[in-house]
Amino acid sequence: MNYKDRAERWLSSDQVSDQDKAIIKKADDHLLNDMFGADIEFGTAGLRGEIGPGTNRLNTLVVRRATVGLGNFVIKKYGAEGKRRGVAVSFDNRRMSAIFSSEVCTILNDMGINTFSFACPHPTPELSYTVRECKCVAGVMITASHNPAKYNGYKVYDETGCQMVYENIDGLMAEINKLPDFLDIKVKKADKNGTNNVLGENFDEKFITREADTSIIKGVGDSTRHVKIVYTPQCGTNVYLGPACLRKCGYVVTSVPGQDRWDSEFDGVEFPNPEFDVAWVKAKALLLKLHEKDPEYTIAICNDPDADRVGLGFIGKDGQFHRYTGNQTGALLIDFILGERKKQGTLPKDGVLYNSFVTSSFGAAIAAKKYGMTIKYVPTGFKYIGYAIEHSNKPFVFGYEESYGYLTKEFVRDKDCLQSNVAIADMAEDCARKGIAIDEKFAQLEKEFGHYVTALKNIYFDGIVGRKKLADKLDELRANPVDALAGDKVVAVDDYLNSVHYDARSGTKTKIADIPSLDCIKYFFADGWLAIRPSGTEPKCKIYCEAVAPSDEEGNRLANAIIEALDKHLDLDSLNIDK
Repeated sequence: MNYKDRAERWLSSDQVSDQDKAIIKKADDHLLNDMFGADIEFGTAGLRGEIGPGTNRLNTLVVRRATVGLGNFVIKKYGAEGKRRGVAVSFDNRRMSAIFSSEVCTILNDMGINTFSFACPHPTPELSYTVRECKCVAGVMITASHNPAKYNGYKVYDETGCQMVYENIDGLMAEINKLPDFLDIKVKKADKNGTNNVLGENFDEKFITREADTSIIKGVGDSTRHVKIVYTPQCGTNVYLGPACLRKCGYVVTSVPGQDRWDSEFDGVEFPNPEFDVAWVKAKALLLKLHEKDPEYTIAICNDPDADRVGLGFIGKDGQFHRYTGNQTGALLIDFILGERKKQGTLPKDGVLYNSFVTSSFGAAIAAKKYGMTIKYVPTGFKYIGYAIEHSNKPFVFGYEESYGYLTKEFVRDKDCLQSNVAIADMAEDCARKGIAIDEKFAQLEKEFGHYVTALKNIYFDGIVGRKKLADKLDELRANPVDALAGDKVVAVDDYLNSVHYDARSGTKTKIADIPSLDCIKYFFADGWLAIRPSGTEPKCKIYCEAVAPSDEEGNRLANAIIEALDKHLDLDSLNIDK
């Protein structure tokens, strides 16, 4: 059935609202194809897409089909025990989130499955915690993370509190694929309904206490905090719990006005993602203003709307505002946390640090060379870190990825900005007690290990058509690989889609065993690497590059030159709709 036939079916169905039918009727051919030309798919973070009618959008019919599939998966895998243990369900403050969450609970309850839910928006890491704390067999988080207001999403978790991967996601997808079309889904009601258990303030307090207890300098030396914090939840879920957790650790916190409230439209925010400068405009201005009056205001912390990512801004040695990337913050946290644990005698000799294969090598170098830790590389997506933690017999010491996601304690199995907020505040506090600025500490690490400079370019393409053009270009790259970029000779290539490692020096090919097949190509140079990876949840492609150089300036020059050389080789800018 082509996209036009699908659209006609929706227009003639009583399952589709008059409002949605009006949207379909107004759509031009290009938009109609994007709405109905494919079924929305599970990516690195579950379902995610624009809100609206269509099989390639987030709407009640898409949520219903996914939830019936989840219910069938739970019953098939766990039987009566699964119904009793139930599914945790949470949501963020986006458009339709509360409605989608209610739909999930109603369907699962009708199928005889208990649910554990919330009456208002809650952070994504608390959903992971809830699955584990309530001993549920699965979890659902309605969120589109840091995406613009027109997006929403549907994340699914397994009984460990980790986003589903491997055999679990395969089992879930098999159940979903058995179901009829979105318009024909029927909920088979159980003889006895499940119960929806709404979790309240006592549960939140228990969660916050557990998060605050991750403070690594708690009870060590002077208990008075010397660092004061400007905080922004970006109008997202962490409006209340974020500052409450930091205050429980003894920190003074001032939230950014206008960004300290739930807002589905994010009107008080330029773009709700701590990776971008525009997310920091108000936090930067407030920190500089407060620092002028009170020098103890030295850091700003920015969370994304579903409260799993965190960014760090700070007053540097020069008295000016600076912010660090996820890679830079990760390196600082690794050195601080592992160093403190070593002092306290709690750092295991056989500990493991987990990071994605597009994360900077800086943190890994610190963990391995300075602290003797083992490094485990996983695919992009924090779910792979959660899965690796669960299936390892060695102690966990830290997990992170370049996209501003960190985990310090594994009672949560997803990236967790609450414990990351605490770790960042503690790291800044440690610097303050030693009388140095954060950038001075970073400079010490660079002097010890070298300058690991990263660069990132996002290519935004236009829906289904753009994705196909990008796939064609990556196929071309696999068929005709480059041997050098910007004068830097390629020494090896990892093709993760075909699970092949190619050593350019010896001409040999070997199988990549540790990472599952996924659409990414990574080039290695003598002094760094480059990776190109289409997003699994957004219409964009990311190009990552790292150069290890004698200085930041030289590293920046080389990393950006390599990215531009690949861009030119593939003519990727021809796809870019956000130039």
